[in-house]
Amino acid sequence: MKKNLILLFSAVTVISCGILFSSKTIMGDTSGPSAGKCGAPSDNFSNCTSCHNGTAATATGWITSTIPASGYIPGNTYTITATATYAALVRYGFQISPQNSTGVKLGTLVITNSTATKLVGTGKYVEHTSAGTTGSTGSHTWTFNWIAPAAGSGPVNFYGAFNCANNNGSESGDHIYLSTLSVNQCNVTAGIINSNPALCATDSNTLVASGGSNFLWNNGATTSTIKVLSGNYSVTVSSGTSCSATSSINILAPVCAIPTNDTATSIQSTKATISWIGNSCAAGYSVQVRSLGTTVWSTLSVTAPTTTKIVSGLQALTTYEYRVKTNCNAAGTISSAYSVIKTFSTPCSCGKPTAISVSGITSTSSIISWTGNSCAVKYRVQYRASGTTAWVTKSTVPPVTTYTLTGLLANTSYQYRMRTDCNSTGSINSGYTAIGTFTTAARMEEELQTVEVNKLIIFPNPTDGKFLATIFSVKEETSIICVRDLLGREIINENLPLLAGENNFDFTLENYPSGIYSIELKTAEGICTNKMIVKN
Repeated sequence: MKKNLILLFSAVTVISCGILFSSKTIMGDTSGPSAGKCGAPSDNFSNCTSCHNGTAATATGWITSTIPASGYIPGNTYTITATATYAALVRYGFQISPQNSTGVKLGTLVITNSTATKLVGTGKYVEHTSAGTTGSTGSHTWTFNWIAPAAGSGPVNFYGAFNCANNNGSESGDHIYLSTLSVNQCNVTAGIINSNPALCATDSNTLVASGGSNFLWNNGATTSTIKVLSGNYSVTVSSGTSCSATSSINILAPVCAIPTNDTATSIQSTKATISWIGNSCAAGYSVQVRSLGTTVWSTLSVTAPTTTKIVSGLQALTTYEYRVKTNCNAAGTISSAYSVIKTFSTPCSCGKPTAISVSGITSTSSIISWTGNSCAVKYRVQYRASGTTAWVTKSTVPPVTTYTLTGLLANTSYQYRMRTDCNSTGSINSGYTAIGTFTTAARMEEELQTVEVNKLIIFPNPTDGKFLATIFSVKEETSIICVRDLLGREIINENLPLLAGENNFDFTLENYPSGIYSIELKTAEGICTNKMIVKN
């Protein structure tokens, strides 16, 4: 054995060079050979025999790894094990290098035991240290890690040269071996696409995996296509062997849109209507309301596609805040943010007039009185003769809470009702009160005399059914005309507004049988009657 033992190692195919050791002194370089002694073709097959006698023999299986038979996966880390074996010997050395066929180093060598192994040749070779030359009698093992190169690097050869030394202080008796481990790249490449992205948060996404024939998703699915909601998903793809690859994807939930154009309308003293523009993904909406200056919201739920909500139970003369959000699932766990806070103010309470009374009743007039409220802009009084359908409407404005009805008919029953208007148009009002009644006073006997016949003139008379009633009135007033047959059955009953002077009204009895009919005109001045002959 030579005085200077050089251990040679190789790359892509791994080759180890041995070292010669002396029982008294170590005659060789026990710290390892120089770079390029692993027997690789790119190193001109240089190995340990350049320092030791003999011819290198080939050894099978001295370099092993955790790389699967299907090949390495780019970027993965694997453990490489180098083992030299020779019966009864106790000193060993090696050098290994991972290379391609042209000598380019592939992957990254990583030392896992710096006491026994080291890197040389700018990391292209791994070899023993001085402390790493001894082991069990008959064999010695070294381990290190290797990070697989980038995709497309192709096959990798681990070249190795080993020296099994007898430690006799000379070149004789050393045994040099070459061993090679060749591995291929795993060609499975995993990929995921979302072929049908969800439009709404509750819709499914369709994920499609590619790159192999076997699939295992992180949710346990084993098909190439799965339907899922938002979240993080990964799939391991294999080709039927241990060669596999993994891909992942993060599916974001579609945005649950905030309602737009939210407004408050139909605002009354105790209620208001909140409306908004929704969206097709909504399962429902949440409307929140609170009085200005408070912190607690009242939340009201609305089921889609409805986009309005009547908020009731409000207080008059109060400012309220409101906002709306979209719920994109029934539970409301997927929802938008709330819209920007807006406000509205309630008006006065538009209550109906109360304590209504009728006093000062004469044959032609009466006084209606009531108790109003501070929100009133106007009061409306309606009245009509009982048995008629048309209301006469009068109005007055606060603070007045009385109204005198004039031009009434004596001894006549009247109906009346009232309401409060809380804005100038009357669109906000209290609604009418229940109908009340009163009866005008009768005239004294001498006052109820029949008015001259020329005050009510019927033409033509006899008639074929159509006739003109001419009424002469001394003033503007309201009258009632009534036409009855001989049996007293009422045929016509109408309110007639009269102007001072001559008034003409057309009537027809064409659909009634021939006969004698009585006509009665009732005014504030009295009752005027006449008869008419109908010949159909």
